[in-house]
Amino acid sequence: SSGINAEYGDETVDCPSVANRIAYGKFMNGGQICIAADYVVVHESRAKELITCLKTSLTNFYGTDPSKSPEFCRLVSVAHFKRLKGMLEHSGGVIEHGGETEEEGKFIAPSIVSGVDFNSPLMKEEIFGPILPILTYSNLSDLLNTIKRREKPLVTYFFSTHRPSIEAVESELSSGTLSINDTITFVCIPELPFGGVGNSGQGRYHGKATFDCFTNYKGIHEDRAGGEFAKMIRYPPFVGSKWKDRFYGLALYNSDTELAALCSWKPLIKKTLLGAVLAAGAFYILTRFPTINNYLRDFGEFVR
Repeated sequence: SSGINAEYGDETVDCPSVANRIAYGKFMNGGQICIAADYVVVHESRAKELITCLKTSLTNFYGTDPSKSPEFCRLVSVAHFKRLKGMLEHSGGVIEHGGETEEEGKFIAPSIVSGVDFNSPLMKEEIFGPILPILTYSNLSDLLNTIKRREKPLVTYFFSTHRPSIEAVESELSSGTLSINDTITFVCIPELPFGGVGNSGQGRYHGKATFDCFTNYKGIHEDRAGGEFAKMIRYPPFVGSKWKDRFYGLALYNSDTELAALCSWKPLIKKTLLGAVLAAGAFYILTRFPTINNYLRDFGEFVR
């Protein structure tokens, strides 16, 4: 499942061009594309105009009788035809355009349905066919809150020229891909990773993302075999070891008061300088005379 993909449009949409892009993306291959939109939500002030423009776009694309158009696809099976016909008949909305069906040819005309809401039968599952419900909204913030309660889609389409609205959709909605002011064509960009999120799928592919998706990135860590004395600080026992207690106290202190209790600056500076000299000397000896490491290890056990 690709999830239920959606298209949203605000008050600023240019209805003729948006209608062309919606109709192109929705009714390609008879709507049987995983990245086709399942519904449109447009601002209530532009709904009637958008529906009118969608009718014009569909007529321009497929003629007055889509059943005779060589451009319009048929459904993949009779079972799929019956499923979609049932959804159309029980939509609970008004068929604004299309609605014609023919079982033998597995044909359902490009259909626009208005008068539905998020609780309508058409909104319960992925349509995957040439049926497009049109919903309306009045406030973008309320719409975004409603959408965030639904499953995350493979694609979200948003049409707007209002930058704050675009940024709000970008930041608040989660989907595999967000396409602004166009449909479908994003999938042709090899540099743009493509995939779902949550209910709509996992992982990404296209271009380098394909290589990353199917590659196991194995981390490799290698330490030198010698120098065990320098690592003694990480081994237990810790209780009763003043130098380990001081070291871990400084590394893991929880408050400024606790840090102040650990630090007496003048003695600490002296001890730090002395420790640095001793560490440098130990490093020099270990690198120049590796066999001495065994003696130092025994010495460390004695000191501990």
